[in-house]
Amino acid sequence: MEKTWKDVYITQKSTAALLLTIPGPFIKEFSKLLQTECNGTLLDLGCGYGNYLSYFSNLGLTVIGSDFSIVALKVAHEHMMNNNHVGTSLILHDMHYLPFCAESFNGLISINVIYHSTLDNVKHVVNEIYRVLKPGKIGLITLLSDTDFKYDKSCGTNKKPYRVDSETENGVTHSFFNRHDIEILLNNFEVICIEKFDQQVRNQLSSHWVVLFQKNT
Repeated sequence: MEKTWKDVYITQKSTAALLLTIPGPFIKEFSKLLQTECNGTLLDLGCGYGNYLSYFSNLGLTVIGSDFSIVALKVAHEHMMNNNHVGTSLILHDMHYLPFCAESFNGLISINVIYHSTLDNVKHVVNEIYRVLKPGKIGLITLLSDTDFKYDKSCGTNKKPYRVDSETENGVTHSFFNRHDIEILLNNFEVICIEKFDQQVRNQLSSHWVVLFQKNT
């Protein structure tokens, strides 16, 4: 998996084929809630190139970016230095076992990250998110929909994760979800909002869920 993601990031950097990002309004609304609910530390889980690190740092939040790709983190580090975000920390680590104490964070964001694994591993990551998030604090994640073009329709209702064959993510395991799956996955949280976000990418339907949730107090 590590070699696969290294290759993915190298390919994306060289071709400027960046990972899909959710539209600005979702991030802006989440940031408003963060400024209201949290004036503390935000974890960007799977921060990649650090697309959101500068944005949240500029809001006055202490931000920690975590990823297990050294290639991506080097790019993120350069970006942070060029923008004088010296207070932003970057950590090389796997998302399945977060190197943080329980209830460490006042907020969490993870965009187009945690579904790149088997369903059991995704569940484990969600448990880790629950562990490191403070009670009453919020998180925003995206999950891949079973209407996405990568999903093998022959699976029917049996959504077994599989390794996709695509230009930038060839060989990377993906898990797919419908709304009910998400409610089950996040049953330990209060799910505030689940919204579908579809867009056409090279004449194919890219379909994600944007999920806002809160850890129960």
